[in-house]
Amino acid sequence: MGGDMRIVSVCLKIHGWPYGWLMRTRHGRREVYEKYNAVTLSEFVQQLICALERLKPGLMKDMVELDAQDFQASRHRKRRYIAIDKGELYPESPNLPKKFACPIGGDWIESNRSARQARAVAHLACRAAGVEYQSVRRLELSAS
Repeated sequence: MGGDMRIVSVCLKIHGWPYGWLMRTRHGRREVYEKYNAVTLSEFVQQLICALERLKPGLMKDMVELDAQDFQASRHRKRRYIAIDKGELYPESPNLPKKFACPIGGDWIESNRSARQARAVAHLACRAAGVEYQSVRRLELSAS
């Protein structure tokens, strides 16, 4: 991250269109809130990952590693959210990456997602960035 700027939290609005999120950053003692809107859940996820990657280089590599660990630990997940090779996204359905894999940076992200899955990818990105994650509904503006 550049200078004394750091990401404090990311607040998501996934239910109901338009989808959006707030990124709260701290510049010295001053806090800044930036609002982002997206038309689709795929656009929402890609914007969030790209914004976090700009402020924390190497984020996508960390996301790939965390997602691989989460996928291995879950008996219920049938697909990965982000991978180095697009064939790893849908291990049980080799034809799906042709339709539902999007390049992002040097990696691949799945693009066929529900709001619940978009939230899971956003949470994964925040975990990889070491950033607090919360719903816009729970946003508390602090006076500090």
